[in-house]
Order: sequence, then C-alpha cells, then structure tokens
Amino acid sequence: MKRCFALLTLAGLLLSASAAAQIPNPGFENWIADSCVGWSGVNFQQTTDAHSGSYAVMGAVELIFLFQTPIVYTTDADTTNRRAGFPFIGRPGSYSGYYKFSPAASSTDSLTFLAHFTKQNSIIGTATVTVWQPAATYTQFAAPVVWIAGDTPDSASCSIEI
Repeated sequence: MKRCFALLTLAGLLLSASAAAQIPNPGFENWIADSCVGWSGVNFQQTTDAHSGSYAVMGAVELIFLFQTPIVYTTDADTTNRRAGFPFIGRPGSYSGYYKFSPAASSTDSLTFLAHFTKQNSIIGTATVTVWQPAATYTQFAAPVVWIAGDTPDSASCSIEI
C-alpha cells in the first residue's frame, strides 16, 4: 500500500550568485529520464510547479509495508576525487532557497535543508534550517553558514530531508 504522507516542492538553492553556480543543477531544471542531474535520493520526481524556471523537484513520504519511507535528497558524491558532494570554492555567508511544504494532517513532519562545506573531507562549515509549518505557496528559507575553521572549502554537499 502506498500513501502520500507529505509533499515538498523546491526551487533553486541559492548561496550567492557565484556560489550557486557551483551547485550541480541548483534549480532542478536538468533531468535525464526520471533522474534529476547532480542529485540523488528516494521518493522524488520532477514537477512543473516551479518557483522559477520550468521544473522543480517534488517528494512524498510514503507508507510501504507499514513503514514510512522518508524523503532524502542530496547532491551526488564526487567519486573521482573521493569526496562527498561537489567541488566548491568560497565562503558563503548563508544558504537559501524556496520551498512548498504540505505535511499530513496532525503529523510531526519537518523539512530540513542542510549544507556541509568541507576541506580534505573534514567539515569546516555548516548551514541548516528546519521548517515545521506548512507553506502552500513558495516560501524562502535561509540559514547562516556557521564556519568552524578559517579554511576555504574544497567541496560542499546539500541535502533535503523530511
């Protein structure tokens, strides 16, 4: 049995103009078959309900065999260089984007956006924001990047979870 438990639609993850250019497919515009280029995860599909551009990504938590299958969507790993995420240079001050969120009635669902910035596979900065309230129209999220080291990252990763 498959039951839609929560709905999420995202558009363009933004750090800054130069930083966003480094995120693979930040507006979720490029797809090959049913796969969003540069991203991977479960329970996601393409939608034309976009904040800007033609497409966005939509996900749903589903009940399969009495277990809830959560949404986890992340930028693909750079396996060539043995690092999580994608090559990244710079020290952005914030991580932001737009979302719609429609949790099931009387659920405790939350929507989390997370960015990790790493140097030689060690985390040197993070940004995270968790949303609890439904949003029927596109709503901006923003989280400051908290730097725990003075280095400039060599890679970054972004994830979206319900």
